[in-house]
Amino acid sequence: FTAPLAELGDALQLEEQQQDLCGLVAQDPKYKELVHLIIVRYDFLFDRVETYADGFQDFVKIYNENQSLQDPSVTFADAELDHFRDALGKYKQQMEDIKEMGRSKDIGFFRLDCKRMQETLLPSPQRCHALLADYIPKLAMQKQAALSAEVTAHNESLSQYPSNVDEYVEFNVNLAKIDAELPGLEKRYVEVQEMVDIISQYGIRVENETRKAFSDLAAAKSQLNVQVTNGKERAESDASHFSRALESDIPELNTRVKEQQTRLENPDFANKDKMSGEARQEVLTVLNEIESDVKKSADDAARFNRYQDVLKVEPTPFEEVDVLKADFQGLAKLWRGIDSWEEKSQMWNATPFGTVEVEEITKEVMQFNKTAVQSQKAMPDNDVPKEWGGDVAQFKNTLPVVVALRNKALKPRHWEQITAMIGRELDLEDENFTLGELLGMKVDQHMEEIQEISGKATAEVALEEMLAKVDNTWQDLELIINPYKDNKDVFIVGSVEDITVALEDSLVTISTIAGSRFVGPIRDEVEKWQKELMLFQETLDEWLNVQRNWMYLESIFGAGDIKKQLPTESAKFMEIDGQWRTIMRETQSYPVAKVACTKPGRLDIFKAA
Repeated sequence: FTAPLAELGDALQLEEQQQDLCGLVAQDPKYKELVHLIIVRYDFLFDRVETYADGFQDFVKIYNENQSLQDPSVTFADAELDHFRDALGKYKQQMEDIKEMGRSKDIGFFRLDCKRMQETLLPSPQRCHALLADYIPKLAMQKQAALSAEVTAHNESLSQYPSNVDEYVEFNVNLAKIDAELPGLEKRYVEVQEMVDIISQYGIRVENETRKAFSDLAAAKSQLNVQVTNGKERAESDASHFSRALESDIPELNTRVKEQQTRLENPDFANKDKMSGEARQEVLTVLNEIESDVKKSADDAARFNRYQDVLKVEPTPFEEVDVLKADFQGLAKLWRGIDSWEEKSQMWNATPFGTVEVEEITKEVMQFNKTAVQSQKAMPDNDVPKEWGGDVAQFKNTLPVVVALRNKALKPRHWEQITAMIGRELDLEDENFTLGELLGMKVDQHMEEIQEISGKATAEVALEEMLAKVDNTWQDLELIINPYKDNKDVFIVGSVEDITVALEDSLVTISTIAGSRFVGPIRDEVEKWQKELMLFQETLDEWLNVQRNWMYLESIFGAGDIKKQLPTESAKFMEIDGQWRTIMRETQSYPVAKVACTKPGRLDIFKAA
């Protein structure tokens, strides 16, 4: 290869020699081995690059998960404190992992640029960490403020020790309530302190005022524990002192109860002359005055028993107070019932008879009657409930008569009987005719007779309605008329199933009406219906019998040779055939069943056929 080019020949020869040289190199085993090693190395390094790149998928997953955190108050609404610790630790670790990624990575002769990936990923955990760092102190302050308000209020309520029985009992009730709440307050306090620890552990910055608030809560909580302990000890030591103070109040209550019981023995409460007008209002005024005193005595008794329970002493039964309450309630219910009765009864008596709401009045009268009866049993020596009970009973006993007279089934014949009985004609539609006017006529003396007439009228109307139903059934019920074979002018009766069912039902109904003891006013009409339905039934049976025979003979005498062989019989059939065809054409033009089957003379025609 060191020979001069001139010695190698012309250019073509030189090119051929160069090609031979490349071929020789390409075919060289060492060259081939070197190329193979380079390719293998490249493949190996590319695999390492891909493996390293796959590691970024975990960061992509973290990034997507972090995007879901937008409002910590929603995401961590019911979170435990450990959840906050876990979340802060997670975001802190993510930031460290991303920073350790570095800005570049050398893999063999490849250098990977990680700067953009790092700049994209790092703000994600930083944002989440910042959201929690802002939210946790605010949440801690909310819990601190609520707890601090309760603890402060409890401290204030326990700071003033009682000086009398009322204050002592109230203090002990409040002390027991606060003592029962202490475990819950302690739990909430520990929660706030743990949140303070989280703030400190993760270096979350807070204002000095916030730190002071947490410190003040700790002091207030410690003070409350001391006050509860001291309050229990002092309450136990002062129980006997306040028990003696309560014992001095009970005799004074008993004295007041006796005085009030004496006032309830006022003779006016048993004087029936006081039941009307201004005299009744005077009695009610006295009762109202006594009521406030009775209520105070009952309240004091209940209060003293409550105090005794707190002081852990034997409760006083206060039986006199119970008797006082029962006696007062009986008198108050009686006289207030009388007052309400007078107002209601005056209104009812002034009501036009035609607009009286009997059901509503009956309900209220029954309640008044119940009160009157109870008062008579509770106060057997008092004439007032007896007098009032008589008035209520008279009004109550009149109401059935009112119901009877309001019966819409009453007809002129019934009113004639009622008028003859009471000796006066009643115009119930007159707006000036009131319930009070009716009661003044002493109609309750004829209550049984009027109720009997009214009941009879109701029964008679029921029968009339049953009869009207039968009549309505047959108004439009028609026979089914069909053409006979292909003849347009010849007809026969079709199915009578509906007619038969209606006939059987009507016969049963008419028989029921006829058997009633209230059939009198419509007896003639019922007997007429009985006769017509029996005629209907007999006529229909004969009609169908004639139709069967006619259909049989029509096919026989329709042939000409039969007419010649049986001229007499044929002539007789032709006569009947004419009658049949006339009846059927008439029925086809007006097929109302009742008219067709009760027409005079039709049954005789069918029987003679």
